[in-house]
Amino acid sequence: LLRPEARGWPRQQVKAANSIGESFIAQCVKERQWELVEALIWNKVPCPDLSAEFEDLCGSNEESRNQWRRDLLATVGWARRPYTLLEHAAWETTRNSGEFRRVLTALLETGQGLELVAGFRPLRPQVHSGHGLHRSASNDGAGRGVKPLVVAAAETGRWDIVQAMLSTTTPDQAAEEEEVSKRAAALAIGAGELLASPAFPQAPSDVAQLAKLKAQQEASSCARNLREYFHFVLSGEVMTPDMVPLGYALSKDRLTLEADEGGIRLLTAGLRLGVGARAGKVRMVFVQISEVELERAVGAARDDDSVAMPIDLHKKQLLRKDPVEPNTCWLAVCCPDAFLSKDKAFVDVPMNCTPWPNITPTVSVHFKVLSQCCRQPLRQAPVHVSGRRVGFTDAKGELVCQLPPGRWRCCSPGVSSQEVEVCAAIDGGGERGEGDARARPSAEIIADGNIFVYIQENDEGDDFVKLSTNPADCQPLEMGFADFSGWVSLEGAGGGKHRVNSAAAPALRLPQGRSCKDLFKGVTVQCQDSKKSFERNEELGEWLDCLGDDCAFSEIFGKPQRLGNLQSERHVGHASSTRCSEAGSLRPPSPRSGGAPADAELL
Repeated sequence: LLRPEARGWPRQQVKAANSIGESFIAQCVKERQWELVEALIWNKVPCPDLSAEFEDLCGSNEESRNQWRRDLLATVGWARRPYTLLEHAAWETTRNSGEFRRVLTALLETGQGLELVAGFRPLRPQVHSGHGLHRSASNDGAGRGVKPLVVAAAETGRWDIVQAMLSTTTPDQAAEEEEVSKRAAALAIGAGELLASPAFPQAPSDVAQLAKLKAQQEASSCARNLREYFHFVLSGEVMTPDMVPLGYALSKDRLTLEADEGGIRLLTAGLRLGVGARAGKVRMVFVQISEVELERAVGAARDDDSVAMPIDLHKKQLLRKDPVEPNTCWLAVCCPDAFLSKDKAFVDVPMNCTPWPNITPTVSVHFKVLSQCCRQPLRQAPVHVSGRRVGFTDAKGELVCQLPPGRWRCCSPGVSSQEVEVCAAIDGGGERGEGDARARPSAEIIADGNIFVYIQENDEGDDFVKLSTNPADCQPLEMGFADFSGWVSLEGAGGGKHRVNSAAAPALRLPQGRSCKDLFKGVTVQCQDSKKSFERNEELGEWLDCLGDDCAFSEIFGKPQRLGNLQSERHVGHASSTRCSEAGSLRPPSPRSGGAPADAELL
């Protein structure tokens, strides 16, 4: 449409124009037409990599590209290097304008280039993103490190950019684990580097909380392929659902990996063949088995007393690369070269050696997350082991997971600042059935007793002040919710008023030695806006009285409650029209329920 004369061009001229000429979205970015850029991205116009826009002018091979980048940097200087699309949006928009957040949201929602950063690990080189969400060191062709955008924004004091990147790319902790694993793997932005940056101590409290949460999620980013996943398994690392490679999913019992398409199935346990044999180099291979043999392997992996897999691997076909043949079953086996045929096509077990692989030992560990006041269980609390999230507690506040033998540091980020050490050990004494049985250690994590306060916006009346003890309800805040700005205090408990500016930071911490029900009855707020007055929700006190022996902190952890209303001047005198029944079964849906909370509360 822009070049009607191109209809008469020869094929070589059209190809040159398409490969060398500027695209329309690239021109819009350089002219700072962000509304057009956003519209084009939402319509899935391919996102250009502006930092590599003219790399192929002197040749398409890597050596020519690197030489071109070096010459360009030597000519224009580092500060004037070509920026990515997202870097343009960050540095060429005004502070707190919202344009950067809208462009970033459009990129993420349309999946533009996210596959380029899938499986990012902070120490892995040569990771590059077309839209500049994260650019790791040593990828500029001139031997110069490129900081992640989130770190560069922090060091220049652009905390609005940092907050936008953290809040937009942090997966919802209440979502399904499989969905969280894929999203968290695809949205690595370099939060770990941000925590190590000299500028991080100056970060606002809400940004610091989000950065720590994001860094925890990035630590569990998914493996790039099956070989890397089973390399972690056989190396004795803590494995989590987030580490499953893209395109695969764990079964309900977490004993098999199943491909989304193609019907490929693998046992999640790592196996070793020829343990103790001094037979040269050891390598990991994928051994093909039948579906019946896979079911037997699953049964053996489920039995804590099993040491060897009851499958004869002699003369079984193998692959050294990830299997791709559909409707096949496989085992990941670590074995010496002497146990393989000369052409490395099948397993060839030497004479006087057992053909049954040994199961990599794991230990069942039992975790509990409890409230600090009544020591009652907390539902859907995250549990992290060695910096990686292994899951969420169930309705009983418990989580059972398999860990390699060793000593591990465990915590529940955001819920508790406490770190607990658990020893996952296999009992070595006793007879068969006793000595080989896995020990079942346990660990209890006690919550800090933090209280979070935030606003639920209501277009038809007064805004609601929400009360929660679960940081996942407000980190980050969803659409329709906002930070509370003002003061929070506990009546009758002393301590005075506490200044609150963000829902990401705790407003209060419950003191010990008093009933949590009485403490929650004394929570009161004062809005910074003098035109808004706070009206307490009287039904909250009735709901607390009806709990009986149940812990109020634990109940609010799973069900955020309405503390009261913020009445503006135009609504004073009409409070009865905006009241809602929130106690018991009439409580409105939580911020994570996905419903229409304002309409539900008005009912």
